[in-house]
Amino acid sequence: MSIALILPPAFVEPLKIHTVSRVVYKNVTRAINRIRLGIDDVRYRRIFDFVLYTRCIYVNALVFVTENQSFQKGTVKPAGGNHDPESTSHRLHKAIQGLGTDENAIIEVLAGHINYERQEIKKMYKTMFGQDLVEDIKGDLSGLFEKLCLYLLMPSRMFDAYCLRQAIEGLGTDEGRLIEILCSKTNGEIQSIKEEYQKFYNRSLEDDVRKDTSGHFQHILISLLQANRSEEQEMDDAKVQKDAKDLYEAGENKIGTNTSVFNAILASRSPPHLKAVFEQYKNISQMDIEGAIKDETSGNLCKAFLAVGTDENAIIEVLAGHINYERQEIKKMYKTMFGQDLVEDIKGDLSGLFEKLCLYLLMPSRMFDAYCLRQAIEGLGTDEGRLIEILCSKTNGEIQSIKEEYQKFYNRSLEDDVRKDTSGHFQHILISLLQANRSEEQEMDDAKVQKDAKDLYEAGENKIGTNTSVFNAILASRSPPHLKAVFEQYKNISQMDIEGAIKDETSGNLCKAFLAVVRYIKDPMDYYAECINKCIKGIGTNDERLMQLIVSRCEIDLKDIGEAYLKKYGESLPLSIKGDTSGDYGKLLVKLATPTE
Repeated sequence: MSIALILPPAFVEPLKIHTVSRVVYKNVTRAINRIRLGIDDVRYRRIFDFVLYTRCIYVNALVFVTENQSFQKGTVKPAGGNHDPESTSHRLHKAIQGLGTDENAIIEVLAGHINYERQEIKKMYKTMFGQDLVEDIKGDLSGLFEKLCLYLLMPSRMFDAYCLRQAIEGLGTDEGRLIEILCSKTNGEIQSIKEEYQKFYNRSLEDDVRKDTSGHFQHILISLLQANRSEEQEMDDAKVQKDAKDLYEAGENKIGTNTSVFNAILASRSPPHLKAVFEQYKNISQMDIEGAIKDETSGNLCKAFLAVGTDENAIIEVLAGHINYERQEIKKMYKTMFGQDLVEDIKGDLSGLFEKLCLYLLMPSRMFDAYCLRQAIEGLGTDEGRLIEILCSKTNGEIQSIKEEYQKFYNRSLEDDVRKDTSGHFQHILISLLQANRSEEQEMDDAKVQKDAKDLYEAGENKIGTNTSVFNAILASRSPPHLKAVFEQYKNISQMDIEGAIKDETSGNLCKAFLAVVRYIKDPMDYYAECINKCIKGIGTNDERLMQLIVSRCEIDLKDIGEAYLKKYGESLPLSIKGDTSGDYGKLLVKLATPTE
């Protein structure tokens, strides 16, 4: 395979582009002549598709100039001040609907406007005539001329998505077409193409590429689809030297080829950086990079990686040594560099609680919260403690994000699921918390504090029966500083702590929910220290809840929770975890619970 097929055009010298253009020009001319003779040949239709993709327009005579941003300008210019969608729509309508079809008018309009302007003309045509221009073109034209017109009427990224779909579906995959499109797009363009593909075909482009390709060729495609190529324009000479040396060591200088190194560098580095790497490669190897690739990958692109076993300690160091945001960047770069999904590789290589903990750490934070809530809801019985523990400790913004992630990941409403799986006043407090409408006011109104404390007293101790709706309203909507003041004031009115009052006035899950809110508001660190201790102590370890607690708090306040734990239970948190867990799973938990210097 030529290097020109796997590198963006900006990496190829202008002379080579000129040479390629002359070759394609010859093939396109041949295709045009065959079209004129009415010969419909699949090979020449593919050539014609290629011409369209590279933004070449044939208007009565062939004009072939590649629209490459680095070296040449497109042949189709904006109509600018002459762009009048209304009059142009009239012209097209007359050309299509009149006696016979005015092909020249259609050619003039489509070749005389850039894509954005053509989309405006399409929209105006429908507004003015109540008809779809695309459907009118289909009904009035035929053959390759119809096809070319329809391609020109597609939005740019939709056309790219269409070309990729054509390359994938049917008998056999057009590998050259896939790589040709993906290697030449910016990160933003690839993201747009993926969105258009999903919207138009209701399928994931990445999934389709994965199903239709294999081996290391698949890896380079998946890497490019991550749209994660560096856009840095300044070069680091040391990194250039290292990349050139790594390519040499991965190919010419070893028996067998470590294609993952080629994949990682070619798919993730910026164009200026790669051009410098290719120059440096010649200094090291005395061979051009194209020659090296032909020697090292020809007929053997799908060579398997050399497996050397799993280094669990390295996994522990990486996952425990980075915060969630950094782990998401690592996940993305892993896929860019190796064309493989880190999560899937973890699943394939690890097992048991260690695998589960690693996968939890690789989830985005709010997705992890959504996952924990789903686990608490589904299955036999509801984990009421986990539900209230998550919801009572999140900010309004975090709860909104969790609801969005839940909807996106499970295609279900979190509020609906909570409503279906709970009941009574316990349901009411959960639904109240899910509204994400807690006051965030930091200043206190003494009169309001007094009133809320009195209302709680009147709703509970001072009446026969309990008006739980008053407790619900106050505990779910007031700010933490305000509630702390209310709890202090309550003692002055009642001579009883608010927790004692809740225990006397409520029972079951509702009591647990109200107490969880109160204890979290009073002292979040002490509250979480108690939650963790309940997982560890007693008969057996509640590993699931322990993992969820450690993962959710390790980047927020686990150090402070550890100090509260030591004060409350007389033993350090890492030591308690170490004594109750084992293996790589235990090592990773201990590492997460141990404060870094």
